[in-house]
Amino acid sequence: MRDSTEIKLVKAAKYALKQAGLREITTERQEKNGTSAWRCDKSDYEFCEYVTGYVRRQSVPGFYRRTPTDVYQINPRYYIKEELPQEWIHFKGTVRKIEAKVTNTSHFEMIEDKHSRLLYILAFYLRNKDRFIHNKEIKDLDVERRRKLYGQ
Repeated sequence: MRDSTEIKLVKAAKYALKQAGLREITTERQEKNGTSAWRCDKSDYEFCEYVTGYVRRQSVPGFYRRTPTDVYQINPRYYIKEELPQEWIHFKGTVRKIEAKVTNTSHFEMIEDKHSRLLYILAFYLRNKDRFIHNKEIKDLDVERRRKLYGQ
């Protein structure tokens, strides 16, 4: 893909994110590293996309500033089923049976293009927007109740 096309696609994706209610909070250092960060003021969630292909969501601490933020991978996940067959081995004159083993492992799919990562953030936000805002309203009610009880 040509660089000019990539730049236009990134601009269009950023415009779509802004129209959805997210604002860009990328610092100079993040921009230099190829990372961009977006924040939703209604739900207090931040979304970050990285050059490596990762996309993450983190919650911003509200009432208790010292609590660590929760960071979640939101990349698409795929599962691999690995099967080891049953086998018989001969060891020092004895025969041993090794049982068949099935393991399921999951891996995150890396999203290569910047505009694809931004559009994935947009799709994820729009799909879960109502749930995010509902959780924020519950947290705000809890904070108000604490302030009334403890006079803060």
